[in-house]
Amino acid sequence: MRPTTVYRKLMSEEAAPFRDFAVDLVRRFMPEADQRTLTMAAVWLVGQCSVFVRIREQLASPPVSLVLDEAAVERLAEQLAALALTGLASAWVR
Repeated sequence: MRPTTVYRKLMSEEAAPFRDFAVDLVRRFMPEADQRTLTMAAVWLVGQCSVFVRIREQLASPPVSLVLDEAAVERLAEQLAALALTGLASAWVR
C-alpha cells in the first residue's frame, strides 16, 4: 500500500529485468502497441502467475486443496501460457 524506499529500490534494480522480459514477450504478440499498452499487458501476464505464489498456502488448504508439486506447476504453466497467448493474440484493443 505504501512502498518504502527500500522496496522501490529493490523493484527498480531486481524486478526491472523481469519486467523488460515480459514486455518484450508481449511485444511479439502486439507489435504495434505503444509502451503503455505493452507494460499493462506485461503486468497482466505476470499477475496470472503471481497469485499462485502469493496465496500458495491458502490454495493448498481446504476447500481448494491444490497441490502445487512440480507436475502441477508444469500443467499450470501450460494452461496459463495457452490462455495468455489466446488473449494476447485476439483481445488487443487499439
